[in-house]
This record gives sequence, structure tokens and C-alpha cells, in this order.
Amino acid sequence: MLAVLVATGAYALAVRDEAAFREFKYTEFWMLPSASGESGRITVGIRSAETQPQRFDVEITLDGQPFAVFRSIAVAPGDIWAREIPVPALATRQTAEARLYRPEDNRLYRSVSTLVPPI
Repeated sequence: MLAVLVATGAYALAVRDEAAFREFKYTEFWMLPSASGESGRITVGIRSAETQPQRFDVEITLDGQPFAVFRSIAVAPGDIWAREIPVPALATRQTAEARLYRPEDNRLYRSVSTLVPPI
């Protein structure tokens, strides 16, 4: 009888631990040339996998020069924030870089880049 109780207790603990297990999840951050194929546009997005609502800052540069800044973007867990941004269309390729920060500690959280297609 004691063995049955111990085995049942161990099984119950294992089930509880398995239900509480959370795989590693992270907030996604991306930047892509326009999905429609238009030159002079990039899309930037955040998908939050945090456990509670967060605020983020996004800074975008073109060829190393500051271009756009979005401050205090509120994103709830599982939500997506995305923006299509027009950029100057040139005859040469440009490199766009974006950095994602959390304002609470002002530390770099993610960084992405893409090439902006020429005209």
C-alpha cells in the first residue's frame, strides 16, 4: 500500500512539474524589405513572448545615420507591433539597421538589419 502511495505521489508531482515547465521563449524582432516588393520601404516588427506587457524603444539607422525612432511602444504578451516605413529610394543599395531597447534599463535587447533595394 505504501509503495502505491509513493508511486501515486511521484506521478502527481511529475504531472505538476510538467504543466509548469515553460520552454525558452523570446521576443521576436524583425526588419524586412517591403513585402509588396516596392523599393524605398522597409517593415519593422516586434512579437512579444514576455510574460507581462512591456514597453520597447526602436531606433532605425540608414547607412549608419539616424533615421527613425519609436519610443515607448506597448506590446502585450503574444501581440505584434509592425510598421511599414518609407525610406529614401536611391540608385544604390542602403543598409538599414534597427535596434530594440527596453526603456526600463536602456539596454540593447535585439538588433536586426536588412538591405533596402535600389530604385
